[in-house]
Amino acid sequence: MDGFIPTRAALKKKDAEKALVVTTFEAHKKAPSKPKVHSKKEKPVSRDSDDEMDDDDEPEEPLDERRKQELDMKRYRYDVIKFGMSGFEKKEARQAKIALAVSLGAIPPKNKRINYKRLLKERKEEKAREKKKEKFASGFSSNQLLMKFKKNDKPKINNRKEKDGILGIYGKVTKDNNHKRKGGGRVQKRKS
Repeated sequence: MDGFIPTRAALKKKDAEKALVVTTFEAHKKAPSKPKVHSKKEKPVSRDSDDEMDDDDEPEEPLDERRKQELDMKRYRYDVIKFGMSGFEKKEARQAKIALAVSLGAIPPKNKRINYKRLLKERKEEKAREKKKEKFASGFSSNQLLMKFKKNDKPKINNRKEKDGILGIYGKVTKDNNHKRKGGGRVQKRKS
């Protein structure tokens, strides 16, 4: 056997060459898939179940042409998108490829993880930018913002009347110093 290399243990052992088993791995190869051929007994079910159409293949041909046109249009659209991506920079092109893959049905990538402190800082900066925009908004939109605040402000006199509610008819309770107990509010025992 040409695959056997004698070692010290193999030399000591008798019939070591006969006990040797050589195995090689061969991957199982799939047979090429054959297109299904319909026999005359098994007709493909068509959408139109008219008895008038017998063995005519004419109605199926327009369907094949439509399918072919649809595939061609998909290819053309893909080529146009690909050509459009060629003008992008690397980062933008990468994002465009991801968007294309997602539109074709791929699972979108997970969001990048950001440090929580950085995230809070970014959100704070965004809020500051939005406030700045509102502050410097000019024209019609800024007037609308001012009107909103003015509409919510009501005179204070009306607010007082609303706060009284049900107890308003009984009047206001005042504290009298005459009714206070001596000794800081403690109850004193009577001496008998």
